Amino acid sequence: NVEELVKSIDSIHYQIQALIDNNNVRDPIEQLDRKDFIIDEISNNIYNNEINNNINELKDNYNKMILINELIAARIRHQCYDSQEYNSLSIHPLNTNQLGNSINSPNNITPNTTATNTTANPVAITTHTQITSYSIRKWSTEESITLDRIKRLRCIEIKSQTIHEFGCIQKINKKTNRIVWSTSIQGISKDVSWIEHDGINWPTHDIPINSSDVISNTLSSTSISDDKQQQGNKATAEDDDISVSSNEDTALDIKNLTVFDLLYTPLAIRTQIQKRIQIYLLKEVDREIRKSFNIKFDELKNYKEDVLDSLQTRNLRLNEINKEMAIDEKFITPTLLPDEIEGTCLFVDDSEIKVEKYETDEEKSQRVAIEAEKKRLIDEGNHLGSNERALYDMMNGTLEVKRNIFETLAIEKPDWMNDLAPSDMNEFQLKEFEEYEAKVKAFNEENLKYRKSLEQESKKLKLENNELYKAFDEKFQSLFSYKLKVNQKILYHELYSSRIAYSIVARDQLWDQLITHKESLSRTINNTNPLSNRIKALKNKLEDISVKINVSKEEEMQLDRTFRRDLQDKVVENIAPETLIIMTQLYKKRYLPTFAEDDILHSMEGSDGGKSDDESNSRLSGTGSKTSKDRRSKSKRKSKNSRGSRGSAQAQTRNSKDNNNTINRSHSRVQNRTKRVSKSNLSSSDVKDVGLGPMQEAARALRAQTDNKEDITDPYQISILYKNKVKRMNTIPIPVNESLKQENDSPEGFIVSQFVWSKLMELRSIRIEKEIITKSLLNEYAVLKQQLENCKQEEQIYDQYINDVKIKKKEYQRLINDYDNNLDILVKLLQGQDECYDIYYKDQLENKLDNKTDNKVDSTIIDEYKNAILIPIQVLNIYNNNILQLGNDKISILNKIKLFRRKINYVEWEANHLTLLRKHLDEYFTDLQLLRVTKQLQQV
Repeated sequence: NVEELVKSIDSIHYQIQALIDNNNVRDPIEQLDRKDFIIDEISNNIYNNEINNNINELKDNYNKMILINELIAARIRHQCYDSQEYNSLSIHPLNTNQLGNSINSPNNITPNTTATNTTANPVAITTHTQITSYSIRKWSTEESITLDRIKRLRCIEIKSQTIHEFGCIQKINKKTNRIVWSTSIQGISKDVSWIEHDGINWPTHDIPINSSDVISNTLSSTSISDDKQQQGNKATAEDDDISVSSNEDTALDIKNLTVFDLLYTPLAIRTQIQKRIQIYLLKEVDREIRKSFNIKFDELKNYKEDVLDSLQTRNLRLNEINKEMAIDEKFITPTLLPDEIEGTCLFVDDSEIKVEKYETDEEKSQRVAIEAEKKRLIDEGNHLGSNERALYDMMNGTLEVKRNIFETLAIEKPDWMNDLAPSDMNEFQLKEFEEYEAKVKAFNEENLKYRKSLEQESKKLKLENNELYKAFDEKFQSLFSYKLKVNQKILYHELYSSRIAYSIVARDQLWDQLITHKESLSRTINNTNPLSNRIKALKNKLEDISVKINVSKEEEMQLDRTFRRDLQDKVVENIAPETLIIMTQLYKKRYLPTFAEDDILHSMEGSDGGKSDDESNSRLSGTGSKTSKDRRSKSKRKSKNSRGSRGSAQAQTRNSKDNNNTINRSHSRVQNRTKRVSKSNLSSSDVKDVGLGPMQEAARALRAQTDNKEDITDPYQISILYKNKVKRMNTIPIPVNESLKQENDSPEGFIVSQFVWSKLMELRSIRIEKEIITKSLLNEYAVLKQQLENCKQEEQIYDQYINDVKIKKKEYQRLINDYDNNLDILVKLLQGQDECYDIYYKDQLENKLDNKTDNKVDSTIIDEYKNAILIPIQVLNIYNNNILQLGNDKISILNKIKLFRRKINYVEWEANHLTLLRKHLDEYFTDLQLLRVTKQLQQV
């Protein structure tokens, strides 16, 4: 068993090695992988499972793709094909190259195949021309219900028009009525031709190709009116060119009115509801016109199928005749193209597949066998030799060949007649020979007659084919021209509907904007009411504060006037005048409060140490608040230069501009030294004044303690400090009500008793309290006044906005009235009657006339006629006749002037001639008188 196993393994080894060697000598494309021919059951199973999984996955992917494509196809069919009431088809003209000629000889075309157009405007038809029917979508349930309601509303209106005396019913053509209010069509007759959708241009099922057909139909129709009412309204009808009908005896079946009867005339559409109804009715009119065209299209399609059937029958007979007559000419009947057959778009033809179909071995062998069989049959048909086949191809149809077309009925000639000449034949042989020739002659005559009959039949069939082609081409061209007219009419309807829809949408937008502006105006007016109340309250407050300020100032002035007397009364003893002067100065001396922010900023600016900064800070605080050290060092100078609170306020007002400049310079220096100030760790004791009272000292210490906790390095904190400083600068400084100290504040050498000093401080405190009240009122008055100014500015903004909104409201209302009053109509004008030109063209023309240049003026196409004027031709004819009459009169006058001028010229010429003649005679007479007569002259 081991030896057999080893032999089996060696055999397998040799086989595998042979396979490997054979695989190596193959092309790289044909070489297999080692695992494809090495036997490995486990790997083979894994490999087969992997292949099966890939195959199953590929099948699943293809199935998903097929399902997705089927879903897409089903949706497309549902939305684009099944949802259509009538699907679009095409009709192509017949191929004239196939008319009575071989498909391989297109030059042999009969001249009679060209179609002649009997219409007024012939259209060139080529092989690429086609007629396509209209695709009509099915109405949805909602659309059908809406259309029924619209028709019902229009019928109700028509019923009221038939009853009312101002209703007008007119026959536009044999089937359509124009039912309107007579007041809406004053001056417009039923035969009007320049208004689309009215008169002879009223929409109908059958659209005539020539306008003369419309005019004849319109003239043949009569309006539905009562004779008595026509006689009574004869004058009105003549003036307005309209016959108003009396609808009492009018036989109008409202239930059987068509959508063409329900249409409004363009001049009768006045309301938004009528515009919307007209749009829906025009949609239905277009639908009916498309259906009418599709009926004619189906008739032509059926006619083409009948023509193709007739052509097929005749062509089969022609092919049989050519075969009998041995003519190599084949007639091929035209067929319907794929887009001419309904439903071909739902199926896929083999010619549309561009990818080569996969074939199995069995399918490939079957295809090869079928092709071999076809080739064998072709080879059997070509049994003639090469020389005979070439001779047949060259001489067929060009030279007459002595060939019997009835070879099967040919009479056989005896062999002895070929060996003997007629002179060598005996009597019996000659008789038999003559009989043979008579039979041959009779057979040839009969054969010739049959051939002529076949030729006549062939010619007749060809002529019938020509007539079929010609008849179809005429119908095709007629329907093609009709399709152009239908497209033009549908385009008019869509353009008119779009104009009406645009006016509706534009008016709705303007109405929405008008409502929005009304609401905005109402909100703005409601917002201005609290503002007006606030302005009134501020004015009342300002009046009250103004009264209080006047009272306080009077009290201050009274205290100033009675100061010396009050002081003298309180002291009792007499005071020296010099002392009173110094005490008056001390009475008027004021100190202003200082703030931690100002001290911090002052110390930050003091790092630069500029004199101008110190002076600016001094100006900023007026007479200012001073520290105890400053008071001691400068008490003498301050006693000489001290001023009252009124002087401080004036100094602040005079130097406000310098203060602002100083603040701007200081702010830049403060930002550069923020870190330096943060390290200085200023305390409240460095900025505390000695002259403050105990409560003020405590508040100052608390504020300084709070400020020390703040982060001075914060740039926003510095900005806040400067903002507060500027805010205080814009207010009147309020002095501090604190008592002066005699040793620090009095001038040098000035000494009074403590009693007198206390009375002075008492009067000074009363005066400062009044001053504090006055300045507080002034600051409050300034704040309220600023608030009043802001409120007034805000009120002006509201008033301006309200005025703008009112102007816009008026403009929107005007535009809405224009849309309500204006009528949208389509006008048909002949070429040359449009005398409008663009504004740009007008400017060019004026510039050319002003500059007197020869530059060419380009007129642009006008697409906007909103400023155009539509003038009836009758009015123009009246003016033109007057102009022509004036022109003729002018010409006659000019002719008279010319004749009179000619006579004047003749008289002037005669006068000049006589003047010269007189001068000549005078000179001649003078010469005669001066002539000396001699003997020689006498002899002469």
